[in-house]
Amino acid sequence: MTLANLEVPLAGVEAEDRMYVFFATGNDGKFSTKSVVGVSSDSGLNFNYLFTFSSAKFVNIQTATTGEDRGDEDSWGDHRRERFHGSPFSGTTLWIWGTKGGAGYRHSDPYLAVERFSALRTGSGALYYAGNDPITDRPVFSDREADAAELFDDNPGCMGELSVSWNRYLRQWLMLYYCQSTNLVVMRLAPDPWGPWTAAQTIFDPWGDGGYCHFIHVVPTPPNIKPCDNLSDPMRENVWGGPYGAYVVNPLTTGDSRGTTIYYLLSTWNPYTVVLMRSQISSR
Repeated sequence: MTLANLEVPLAGVEAEDRMYVFFATGNDGKFSTKSVVGVSSDSGLNFNYLFTFSSAKFVNIQTATTGEDRGDEDSWGDHRRERFHGSPFSGTTLWIWGTKGGAGYRHSDPYLAVERFSALRTGSGALYYAGNDPITDRPVFSDREADAAELFDDNPGCMGELSVSWNRYLRQWLMLYYCQSTNLVVMRLAPDPWGPWTAAQTIFDPWGDGGYCHFIHVVPTPPNIKPCDNLSDPMRENVWGGPYGAYVVNPLTTGDSRGTTIYYLLSTWNPYTVVLMRSQISSR
């Protein structure tokens, strides 16, 4: 399989000496419009198309695996299975968070799907979080993507790329994303993959935290915004930079009972590069 401009790998897992990767593809001239799954048996040198996962609510993808019994604290092994009572599956499970593509890119709220890890080869059997039962408050799952419910509402929806990972120090799922309507990178926490998610908390403000003029390009706009950097890529001096694509590098995460330090990759658009960021989060 081949990728065109703005068609990119998003998330993946390894199984049986193969790499299964979700790609955002179907570029319409501006944005990707669908997600597909490809498989590689040569360590990522080549990928073969397996199936289209979504052309609606799961174009931008992030994944996590639970129910693994590998003995490491990053996975949800036996020590978490009893508490984790809401999964529709037993055993190793793949959780898939997604947002819309096309015209919905950076105007979306997030959604959640789940499937047996073993089903990733065929793409069959995915279920979609459709809200909580009003009586039992347990999560309800549907086999129809159209039934997928928003995990929360940013009012308005502002999400494109997103990162979701289990933080073993906070004992919470941690979600990072760039919110286009506020121009901030924000964080939310939740005890379970579907929530309930906390209110958005700013984790990076490109103005207040020294991004603009230091590693993100600012376009001078008289009379208020004066030249402040020489960061622009060649021939892009009139293109603003901006933060997006905040992805946690989980092996670098540290912490203790007082909190955690996370490291995450952040794209800056102009210059067109990726920087490594660090943030400290206190336990409450």
